[in-house]
Formats: sequence, structure tokens, C-alpha cells
Amino acid sequence: MVDYVPSLRGSAYEHVSLRDVLEMSSGCRWYEDDDIPRMGLAMSYEGTQADVVRSATRHYEPGTAWQYNSCDTHAAGMVLTAATGSTITEFMDERLCSPLGFEDPSYWLVDGEGMEMAGGGLCITARDLAKFGELFRLHGRCGSTQVIPAEWVDASTKPGRSQVEPGSLFDRPPGEEPVLLPYGYGYQWWVPEGGAGEFEAIGIYNQFIHVDRPRGVVVVKLSANRSYGIAPGADQKRQAEHVHFFRAIADAASRA
Repeated sequence: MVDYVPSLRGSAYEHVSLRDVLEMSSGCRWYEDDDIPRMGLAMSYEGTQADVVRSATRHYEPGTAWQYNSCDTHAAGMVLTAATGSTITEFMDERLCSPLGFEDPSYWLVDGEGMEMAGGGLCITARDLAKFGELFRLHGRCGSTQVIPAEWVDASTKPGRSQVEPGSLFDRPPGEEPVLLPYGYGYQWWVPEGGAGEFEAIGIYNQFIHVDRPRGVVVVKLSANRSYGIAPGADQKRQAEHVHFFRAIADAASRA
């Protein structure tokens, strides 16, 4: 990480690889429900998101344990801007929105420095999100154009190390029993257990892009679960319920 973002030297990210961050295996201490308000303050112009990233402390050795961590996603965004010299919005518009032919304006929340909230705050219509899912279903191709390298797509949509295999991901709220999640994890993609060739992008309140390669189906869901996050633990987040729902849709669509 510090090869691209020297300002992270001396922080918990100093000895963390980019792969660790993409797999949310940085080892940095973060409990999403408790710590995400710190990002919210940065979006309210009290400090910056980069300040939050630099303040992270170590919890696990990098690359040894998965922990859902929006701070990791923002750290990856810092690498992107440093490596390309572009904002995330500029890079996405050039490399994704234009080649995929996005039909509607999209928006991204930014902090006081103008840095996008890499871990959230992205507003895109369902049709354009479906185009993004279709890009990954087709191994990075859009028509005759290879928009993203197929090798990257394939590596990012399946677990690559033991700590992100299905059966290894636990929600670990402070002071509570860990809850096993019905997923593995790729590079920022969720991989449902018990399937083959399925992967998902999941937003808060049960927003989804569900990709099912074997059945040739992409499902986008933007409706909100009103009970999401109002009780401890992961059960009320209803992730497993949605996996079954999307599989039923994909099965019916593939037989139509």
C-alpha cells in the first residue's frame, strides 16, 4: 500500500498488500456498525476519509483473517487515485461508464477534500448497474471490446485464499458471538456458498447485483430492507434469504 500511498507509512496499513485490502483481510481493527459513523463525520466535512484510514490500528496479521471493513475499500480508492492521477469518478467514467454506455447520470458522495466515498455513496440506476453486472458475467467483455482483463475478472469473483473461502467469513460485533456468513469473498465481490459461478455486489439495506454465470442471468435489486442494521447480529440482514430468492429467479429465467 505504501508503495502507492506514502502517507500510509507508520499506519496499520504500512505492511498491508493491495490484495489484502481487496479481500478485506488487511488486519486493521474495524467494526462496521460502530466505526462507519467516523466515515460519516468525514463526509460532513469533519476531517477526511483519508484521516480515518491513517488512524486505523492493527487487529490481525495482514492476510490471515477476513473482517468486513469499509476502511479497506477506501484505502483501495486511495491507491487508485495515486496510481492513475485521476479521481475515482474520472477513472470510472472513462473506463466503465462510457464503454458500457451508461444511460443515466450517476452520482458519488465526496468528502471535504473532494474524495469519493469509495466504500459507498454511489448512486446509479438499476439498468446501468445491470450493465456492470453483465460486464462481469461476460468475463470483462462488452460487445467486441475487452473492457476489463478477463484474468482480473476471474480472480476477483472467486475466493483466492483460505481466509476468504466460504465457511471462513464471520460477522464479529464487539461483545457478541461471531455469526457465520453464507459467503466467501473475492476482490470486493461476495461469493455465495453452495454455488458455482455466482457472485454478488451487496450494498447496505439489501441492494444487490447478483451474477449467475451458469444460468446466464444478472439480477439487480435496489429496494430497501427497513429492519437492516436495527438489531445486533447478522440474521436480520437477510443475506442468505436473498441468495435463495435470486437463485429462484435465475432458475426460472434460464428455463423460460
